[in-house]
Amino acid sequence: MWKTLLGLKENQEIVGFDLRFSGSWIVAGALVLAILALAVYLYRSESKISGARRWIMGTCQALTLLLLMAILFFTVTAAETTYTERQTVLVLLDSSASMAIEDEWATPQDIGEVAKVTGKVPFDEKVDDTNVDAVRRKLSPSSRFDLARVALSHPQIKLLDRLNKHFNVRLMTFDRRITPENSNEGKPFSKSKAAGESSRIGEMLEDAVARYRGQRIAGVVVLSDFAQTEGNKTPGQVARSLRQQSIPVYTVPIGLPKPKDVRVRSVIAPEVAFKGDHVPIRVQIESAGLEGRVVDLTLKVNGEQKNSQKITLKEGVQFAEMKFTPTQGSGKVKLEL
Repeated sequence: MWKTLLGLKENQEIVGFDLRFSGSWIVAGALVLAILALAVYLYRSESKISGARRWIMGTCQALTLLLLMAILFFTVTAAETTYTERQTVLVLLDSSASMAIEDEWATPQDIGEVAKVTGKVPFDEKVDDTNVDAVRRKLSPSSRFDLARVALSHPQIKLLDRLNKHFNVRLMTFDRRITPENSNEGKPFSKSKAAGESSRIGEMLEDAVARYRGQRIAGVVVLSDFAQTEGNKTPGQVARSLRQQSIPVYTVPIGLPKPKDVRVRSVIAPEVAFKGDHVPIRVQIESAGLEGRVVDLTLKVNGEQKNSQKITLKEGVQFAEMKFTPTQGSGKVKLEL
Protein backbone atom coordinates (compact mmCIF):
# COMPACT_ATOMS: atom_id res chain seq x y z
CA MET A 1 0.00 0.00 0.00
CA TRP A 2 2.77 2.41 0.95
CA LYS A 3 4.59 1.73 -2.35
CA THR A 4 1.45 2.71 -4.24
CA LEU A 5 0.80 5.81 -2.12
CA LEU A 6 4.39 7.02 -2.43
CA GLY A 7 4.79 6.01 -6.09
CA LEU A 8 7.76 3.70 -5.51
CA LYS A 9 9.18 1.28 -8.08
CA GLU A 10 9.17 -2.50 -7.72
CA ASN A 11 12.88 -2.62 -6.84
CA GLN A 12 12.50 0.02 -4.08
CA GLU A 13 11.94 -0.91 -0.44
CA ILE A 14 10.85 1.37 2.45
CA VAL A 15 13.42 1.49 5.23
CA GLY A 16 11.56 3.89 7.57
CA PHE A 17 9.59 7.12 8.00
CA ASP A 18 10.62 10.45 9.47
CA LEU A 19 7.92 13.02 10.50
CA ARG A 20 9.37 16.51 10.68
CA PHE A 21 7.68 19.27 12.77
CA SER A 22 7.59 22.56 10.84
CA GLY A 23 6.03 24.94 13.40
CA SER A 24 6.59 26.44 16.90
CA TRP A 25 6.16 24.10 19.85
CA ILE A 26 4.87 27.00 22.02
CA VAL A 27 2.16 27.85 19.49
CA ALA A 28 1.29 24.16 19.10
CA GLY A 29 0.98 23.71 22.86
CA ALA A 30 -1.26 26.76 23.15
CA LEU A 31 -3.51 25.44 20.35
CA VAL A 32 -3.80 22.04 22.03
CA LEU A 33 -4.97 23.66 25.28
CA ALA A 34 -7.37 25.87 23.35
CA ILE A 35 -8.85 22.92 21.49
CA LEU A 36 -9.38 20.94 24.68
CA ALA A 37 -10.91 23.94 26.44
CA LEU A 38 -13.26 24.58 23.50
CA ALA A 39 -14.47 20.97 23.46
CA VAL A 40 -15.14 21.06 27.22
CA TYR A 41 -16.93 24.41 27.02
CA LEU A 42 -19.19 23.44 24.09
CA TYR A 43 -20.46 20.16 25.50
CA ARG A 44 -20.44 20.93 29.25
CA SER A 45 -23.34 23.41 28.78
CA GLU A 46 -25.48 20.87 26.91
CA SER A 47 -27.79 19.74 29.73
CA LYS A 48 -30.19 17.92 27.44
CA ILE A 49 -27.50 15.41 26.43
CA SER A 50 -26.39 12.66 28.80
CA GLY A 51 -22.93 12.86 30.36
CA ALA A 52 -21.55 9.85 28.46
CA ARG A 53 -22.68 11.24 25.09
CA ARG A 54 -21.25 14.65 25.91
CA TRP A 55 -17.92 13.05 26.79
CA ILE A 56 -17.83 11.05 23.51
CA MET A 57 -18.82 14.00 21.33
CA GLY A 58 -16.34 16.32 23.03
CA THR A 59 -13.56 13.75 22.60
CA CYS A 60 -14.37 13.33 18.86
CA GLN A 61 -14.37 17.07 18.29
CA ALA A 62 -11.09 17.47 20.14
CA LEU A 63 -9.44 14.68 18.13
CA THR A 64 -10.69 16.18 14.86
CA LEU A 65 -9.27 19.58 15.71
CA LEU A 66 -5.99 18.02 16.86
CA LEU A 67 -5.74 16.11 13.56
CA LEU A 68 -6.23 19.35 11.59
CA MET A 69 -3.55 20.98 13.69
CA ALA A 70 -1.16 18.06 13.06
CA ILE A 71 -1.71 18.38 9.27
CA LEU A 72 -0.79 22.07 9.51
CA PHE A 73 2.29 21.64 11.69
CA PHE A 74 3.66 18.24 10.56
CA THR A 75 3.80 19.20 6.88
CA VAL A 76 6.88 17.18 5.93
CA THR A 77 6.97 13.36 5.87
CA ALA A 78 10.30 11.84 4.77
CA ALA A 79 10.32 8.18 3.73
CA GLU A 80 13.76 6.55 3.45
CA THR A 81 13.88 3.92 0.70
CA THR A 82 16.50 1.59 -0.71
CA TYR A 83 16.64 -0.12 -4.10
CA THR A 84 18.87 -2.45 -6.10
CA GLU A 85 20.29 -1.11 -9.37
CA ARG A 86 20.53 -3.64 -12.21
CA GLN A 87 23.96 -3.76 -13.76
CA THR A 88 24.58 -4.10 -17.50
CA VAL A 89 26.19 -7.04 -19.31
CA LEU A 90 27.46 -6.58 -22.87
CA VAL A 91 27.39 -9.56 -25.25
CA LEU A 92 29.54 -9.05 -28.37
CA LEU A 93 29.45 -11.45 -31.34
CA ASP A 94 32.15 -11.25 -34.01
CA SER A 95 30.56 -10.77 -37.46
CA SER A 96 33.74 -10.59 -39.56
CA ALA A 97 34.12 -12.80 -42.63
CA SER A 98 36.31 -15.35 -40.83
CA MET A 99 33.31 -16.27 -38.67
CA ALA A 100 31.61 -17.60 -41.83
CA ILE A 101 34.22 -20.38 -42.11
CA GLU A 102 32.86 -23.92 -41.74
CA ASP A 103 35.56 -25.82 -39.86
CA GLU A 104 36.30 -29.47 -40.57
CA TRP A 105 35.70 -31.14 -37.22
CA ALA A 106 37.85 -34.27 -37.00
CA THR A 107 38.57 -35.40 -33.43
CA PRO A 108 35.91 -37.06 -31.23
CA GLN A 109 36.25 -34.21 -28.73
CA ASP A 110 35.61 -31.49 -31.34
CA ILE A 111 32.73 -33.41 -32.95
CA GLY A 112 31.19 -34.06 -29.54
CA GLU A 113 31.33 -30.38 -28.58
CA VAL A 114 29.66 -29.28 -31.83
CA ALA A 115 27.01 -31.99 -31.55
CA LYS A 116 26.14 -30.95 -28.00
CA VAL A 117 25.99 -27.23 -28.79
CA THR A 118 23.77 -27.84 -31.82
CA GLY A 119 21.52 -30.17 -29.82
CA LYS A 120 22.30 -33.34 -31.82
CA VAL A 121 23.34 -35.27 -28.72
CA PRO A 122 22.63 -34.72 -24.99
CA PHE A 123 25.21 -32.97 -22.83
CA ASP A 124 25.81 -36.09 -20.76
CA GLU A 125 26.53 -38.36 -23.75
CA LYS A 126 30.16 -39.30 -24.25
CA VAL A 127 31.55 -39.10 -27.79
CA ASP A 128 34.59 -41.27 -28.49
CA ASP A 129 35.99 -43.57 -31.17
CA THR A 130 33.09 -46.01 -30.72
CA ASN A 131 30.33 -43.60 -31.75
CA VAL A 132 32.10 -40.63 -33.39
CA ASP A 133 31.12 -41.70 -36.93
CA ALA A 134 27.44 -41.96 -36.00
CA VAL A 135 27.54 -38.54 -34.32
CA ARG A 136 29.39 -37.01 -37.30
CA ARG A 137 26.59 -38.12 -39.63
CA LYS A 138 24.09 -36.15 -37.51
CA LEU A 139 25.96 -32.90 -38.05
CA SER A 140 25.26 -30.48 -40.86
CA PRO A 141 27.76 -27.84 -42.05
CA SER A 142 27.78 -24.93 -39.61
CA SER A 143 29.82 -21.76 -39.69
CA ARG A 144 31.51 -20.38 -36.61
CA PHE A 145 28.91 -17.60 -36.54
CA ASP A 146 26.06 -20.14 -36.60
CA LEU A 147 27.60 -22.12 -33.76
CA ALA A 148 27.90 -19.00 -31.60
CA ARG A 149 24.32 -18.02 -32.36
CA VAL A 150 23.00 -21.52 -31.55
CA ALA A 151 24.97 -21.62 -28.29
CA LEU A 152 23.39 -18.35 -27.12
CA SER A 153 19.86 -19.67 -27.70
CA HIS A 154 20.46 -23.28 -26.59
CA PRO A 155 17.44 -24.49 -24.57
CA GLN A 156 19.63 -26.24 -21.97
CA ILE A 157 22.35 -23.63 -21.60
CA LYS A 158 19.86 -20.70 -21.47
CA LEU A 159 22.72 -18.23 -21.18
CA LEU A 160 20.79 -15.11 -22.17
CA ASP A 161 17.75 -16.09 -20.11
CA ARG A 162 19.90 -16.52 -17.01
CA LEU A 163 21.67 -13.21 -17.60
CA ASN A 164 18.40 -11.36 -18.17
CA LYS A 165 17.15 -12.39 -14.72
CA HIS A 166 19.85 -10.34 -13.00
CA PHE A 167 21.23 -7.87 -15.55
CA ASN A 168 20.33 -5.53 -18.38
CA VAL A 169 21.73 -7.46 -21.35
CA ARG A 170 22.89 -5.53 -24.42
CA LEU A 171 23.64 -7.51 -27.61
CA MET A 172 25.99 -6.26 -30.33
CA THR A 173 27.81 -7.54 -33.40
CA PHE A 174 31.17 -6.16 -34.45
CA ASP A 175 33.75 -6.28 -37.24
CA ARG A 176 35.35 -2.90 -37.87
CA ARG A 177 32.35 -1.19 -36.24
CA ILE A 178 29.76 -1.89 -33.55
CA THR A 179 26.14 -2.70 -34.50
CA PRO A 180 23.52 -2.94 -31.70
CA GLU A 181 21.22 -5.97 -31.91
CA ASN A 182 17.53 -5.89 -30.97
CA SER A 183 17.23 -8.81 -28.53
CA ASN A 184 13.43 -8.57 -28.41
CA GLU A 185 12.88 -9.80 -31.96
CA GLY A 186 12.97 -13.60 -32.17
CA LYS A 187 16.19 -15.49 -31.60
CA PRO A 188 19.34 -13.51 -30.83
CA PHE A 189 21.34 -12.35 -33.87
CA SER A 190 18.84 -14.04 -36.23
CA LYS A 191 19.10 -11.18 -38.75
CA SER A 192 22.87 -10.75 -38.56
CA LYS A 193 25.49 -12.22 -40.91
CA ALA A 194 29.24 -12.80 -40.79
CA ALA A 195 30.32 -10.63 -43.71
CA GLY A 196 32.56 -7.94 -42.21
CA GLU A 197 35.68 -7.11 -44.21
CA SER A 198 37.92 -7.01 -41.17
CA SER A 199 37.99 -7.54 -37.43
CA ARG A 200 39.14 -4.95 -34.87
CA ILE A 201 38.43 -6.86 -31.68
CA GLY A 202 40.41 -4.73 -29.24
CA GLU A 203 39.10 -1.36 -30.39
CA MET A 204 35.52 -2.62 -30.73
CA LEU A 205 35.64 -4.00 -27.18
CA GLU A 206 36.74 -0.58 -25.97
CA ASP A 207 34.08 1.16 -28.09
CA ALA A 208 31.28 -1.06 -26.75
CA VAL A 209 32.15 -0.21 -23.13
CA ALA A 210 32.41 3.50 -23.98
CA ARG A 211 28.84 3.45 -25.34
CA TYR A 212 27.55 2.56 -21.87
CA ARG A 213 29.83 4.86 -19.92
CA GLY A 214 28.04 5.99 -16.77
CA GLN A 215 26.23 2.69 -16.31
CA ARG A 216 27.47 -0.03 -13.99
CA ILE A 217 28.87 -2.72 -16.30
CA ALA A 218 29.06 -6.15 -14.68
CA GLY A 219 31.10 -7.66 -17.52
CA VAL A 220 31.59 -8.16 -21.25
CA VAL A 221 31.11 -11.49 -23.05
CA VAL A 222 32.97 -11.78 -26.37
CA LEU A 223 32.24 -14.62 -28.81
CA SER A 224 34.82 -14.70 -31.60
CA ASP A 225 37.46 -16.75 -33.38
CA PHE A 226 39.83 -13.95 -32.28
CA ALA A 227 41.39 -13.59 -35.72
CA GLN A 228 42.12 -9.87 -35.46
CA THR A 229 43.09 -8.37 -38.81
CA GLU A 230 43.09 -4.63 -38.04
CA GLY A 231 43.37 -2.23 -35.15
CA ASN A 232 46.03 -0.56 -33.05
CA LYS A 233 44.98 -2.23 -29.80
CA THR A 234 44.95 -5.95 -29.11
CA PRO A 235 42.14 -7.62 -27.13
CA GLY A 236 44.61 -8.34 -24.35
CA GLN A 237 45.59 -4.68 -23.99
CA VAL A 238 41.98 -3.55 -23.78
CA ALA A 239 41.06 -6.37 -21.36
CA ARG A 240 43.86 -5.33 -19.00
CA SER A 241 42.66 -1.72 -19.16
CA LEU A 242 39.08 -2.77 -18.37
CA ARG A 243 40.28 -4.91 -15.46
CA GLN A 244 41.62 -1.74 -13.84
CA GLN A 245 38.06 -0.38 -14.13
CA SER A 246 36.68 -3.56 -12.46
CA ILE A 247 35.02 -4.67 -15.72
CA PRO A 248 35.81 -8.36 -16.40
CA VAL A 249 35.95 -9.71 -19.97
CA TYR A 250 34.72 -13.27 -20.60
CA THR A 251 36.03 -14.72 -23.87
CA VAL A 252 34.29 -17.58 -25.71
CA PRO A 253 36.56 -18.88 -28.50
CA ILE A 254 34.69 -20.22 -31.53
CA GLY A 255 36.22 -22.62 -34.05
CA LEU A 256 39.17 -24.98 -34.07
CA PRO A 257 42.28 -24.01 -32.07
CA LYS A 258 44.41 -25.01 -35.08
CA PRO A 259 42.17 -25.04 -38.15
CA LYS A 260 43.35 -26.34 -41.50
CA ASP A 261 44.81 -23.37 -43.31
CA VAL A 262 47.35 -22.31 -45.89
CA ARG A 263 48.66 -18.87 -46.77
CA VAL A 264 51.41 -17.05 -48.59
CA ARG A 265 53.36 -15.62 -45.69
CA SER A 266 55.88 -13.47 -47.56
CA VAL A 267 57.36 -12.85 -50.99
CA ILE A 268 61.03 -12.02 -51.63
CA ALA A 269 61.76 -10.40 -55.00
CA PRO A 270 64.29 -7.84 -56.33
CA GLU A 271 63.26 -4.21 -55.96
CA VAL A 272 64.57 -3.46 -59.47
CA ALA A 273 64.52 -5.66 -62.61
CA PHE A 274 65.24 -5.07 -66.30
CA LYS A 275 63.09 -5.92 -69.28
CA GLY A 276 63.84 -9.43 -70.53
CA ASP A 277 65.54 -10.59 -67.34
CA HIS A 278 64.55 -13.82 -65.62
CA VAL A 279 63.58 -12.46 -62.21
CA PRO A 280 63.65 -15.00 -59.33
CA ILE A 281 60.92 -14.93 -56.70
CA ARG A 282 61.12 -16.73 -53.39
CA VAL A 283 57.74 -17.50 -51.78
CA GLN A 284 57.27 -18.41 -48.11
CA ILE A 285 54.21 -20.61 -47.51
CA GLU A 286 52.72 -21.57 -44.15
CA SER A 287 50.17 -24.34 -43.69
CA ALA A 288 48.57 -26.39 -40.93
CA GLY A 289 46.58 -29.63 -41.07
CA LEU A 290 47.14 -30.04 -44.84
CA GLU A 291 50.37 -32.02 -44.97
CA GLY A 292 50.66 -33.95 -48.25
CA ARG A 293 47.94 -31.90 -49.99
CA VAL A 294 48.88 -30.82 -53.55
CA VAL A 295 47.88 -27.22 -54.38
CA ASP A 296 48.47 -24.75 -57.21
CA LEU A 297 50.79 -21.81 -56.58
CA THR A 298 49.96 -19.15 -59.14
CA LEU A 299 51.82 -15.96 -60.05
CA LYS A 300 49.98 -12.94 -61.48
CA VAL A 301 51.73 -9.86 -62.84
CA ASN A 302 49.52 -6.78 -63.01
CA GLY A 303 46.49 -9.05 -62.70
CA GLU A 304 47.51 -11.38 -65.54
CA GLN A 305 48.50 -14.96 -64.81
CA LYS A 306 52.12 -15.59 -65.80
CA ASN A 307 53.17 -18.79 -64.09
CA SER A 308 51.80 -21.71 -62.06
CA GLN A 309 53.25 -24.79 -60.42
CA LYS A 310 52.17 -27.67 -58.17
CA ILE A 311 53.21 -27.53 -54.52
CA THR A 312 53.04 -30.42 -52.04
CA LEU A 313 52.29 -28.86 -48.66
CA LYS A 314 54.32 -29.59 -45.57
CA GLU A 315 53.29 -28.91 -41.98
CA GLY A 316 54.58 -25.48 -40.96
CA VAL A 317 56.70 -23.20 -43.14
CA GLN A 318 58.16 -24.06 -46.55
CA PHE A 319 59.61 -22.19 -49.52
CA ALA A 320 58.96 -22.29 -53.26
CA GLU A 321 60.92 -20.76 -56.14
CA MET A 322 59.30 -19.05 -59.17
CA LYS A 323 60.46 -16.80 -62.01
CA PHE A 324 58.97 -14.21 -64.31
CA THR A 325 60.26 -12.08 -67.17
CA PRO A 326 59.33 -8.35 -67.27
CA THR A 327 57.98 -7.24 -70.65
CA GLN A 328 57.67 -3.49 -70.02
CA GLY A 329 60.54 -1.07 -70.24
CA SER A 330 59.72 1.12 -67.23
CA GLY A 331 57.27 1.61 -64.40
CA LYS A 332 56.00 -0.54 -61.53
CA VAL A 333 54.57 -4.04 -61.64
CA LYS A 334 52.19 -5.67 -59.15
CA LEU A 335 52.99 -9.24 -58.15
CA GLU A 336 50.27 -11.50 -56.71
CA LEU A 337 50.78 -15.07 -55.49
